[in-house]
Amino acid sequence: NTKSQDVINKIIFFRLSLFLTLTSDHQVDNLTTFINHFMDICMKHAEAQNFLIIFLIQPPNNSNLNLYSNIESLILSAQTKQKSPNFKIILQTVESGQKSKIPNEIGLIDLMSKKYSTILSNSIIMNCKSNCLLSLDFLNRVRMNTIKGHQVFFPIPFVEYQLRPKDGQRLSNNYDFDINKLNGRFDINDYRFYSFHFDDYWKARAMIVNQLPIADNVKDLKRDVWYDSRLDLMQLFLNYNCQNQQSKLNIFRAIEPELKLKHFKMDCHQQESNVISIQNCNQSNLYSIGSTFQLSRIISEYKRSNKHKNNHI
Repeated sequence: NTKSQDVINKIIFFRLSLFLTLTSDHQVDNLTTFINHFMDICMKHAEAQNFLIIFLIQPPNNSNLNLYSNIESLILSAQTKQKSPNFKIILQTVESGQKSKIPNEIGLIDLMSKKYSTILSNSIIMNCKSNCLLSLDFLNRVRMNTIKGHQVFFPIPFVEYQLRPKDGQRLSNNYDFDINKLNGRFDINDYRFYSFHFDDYWKARAMIVNQLPIADNVKDLKRDVWYDSRLDLMQLFLNYNCQNQQSKLNIFRAIEPELKLKHFKMDCHQQESNVISIQNCNQSNLYSIGSTFQLSRIISEYKRSNKHKNNHI
C-alpha cells in the first residue's frame, strides 16, 4: 500500500506544462475562464508543478496590441494572486509568416522546447484549448496516461452542442454540463489534445528533420514549410513507430470523460495549422451543431412554418 501511494504521489506531482494558442479577440473570454480554473487547481495543490505557456499568433505586420495587453493583464493578475514557485504563466508572441494562418504545431513545440528548456525538460507537455473545462481530475488523467519512454496520450474530448444552452452561461467560471447524448458528443475528429514527455518528443522529432527543419527561433516560423506541411503530432509519433520497431511508443487514443469542451465555433483556416487538421476541424464544426433529435425538430418546425406561410398566400 505504501509503495502504491508513493507511485500515485509521483504521478500527481509530476511536472506538467500546458500550452495553447490564441489567434483572435473572441478567444479571450474563454482564456479568462481557463486561467481561473488553472489558478484554482494550482492554489489547491501547490505542491504540484504546473506551468502554462500561451502562444499568441499575430498576423504579419498587423500586431493586435489590445489583444496582447488584455492577455498580459490576465496573466499579471494571476501571477499576483498565486506566488508559488511551482506556478508560472508565460506569454509568447509569434508573428505568422502568412496572413490568416498559424504555423504548424510542431514548429511551435520546437520553439517552446528550445526557449523554455529549463522548465520543459523532465516534464509532461500537454496541448490544450481555451474552451476546455480544465479540472484537476483531467490533469491527473494526463499524468497517469503519459508514460515516459512508453506512451503518449491523445484523449478524445466530449464537445458541447451549439444548440444546448444560452451563450451567456458559457462565460461563467462555474459553467459545466453533464455527459449525455443531448448535451454533446465525443468528437473522434478532434486530435488537438495530446500529451507527451519532453524526451519522447525529441526522439520522434529527430526522425523528420529532413521534412521539417527544427525551428530554433521565432523567425524560423515565417518559412513557408511551416504552413504547407501535412504533418501533425499524431503523424510524428506514427512515423517514429514505423522507423523504430524495437522501441515503439504506444499511442493511447481513447474517449476521456474528464475532458469537456464548451461549444466554440472554430475558424478552421485561421486556427488550424495544416491540411489534415483543417479537414478535421471542418468535420468537428459540422457535427457539433446539435443532436439528431434537436436538428430534426428544427427542420420539422421550419417545414411547418413554410407550410403555414404557403397556406396564406
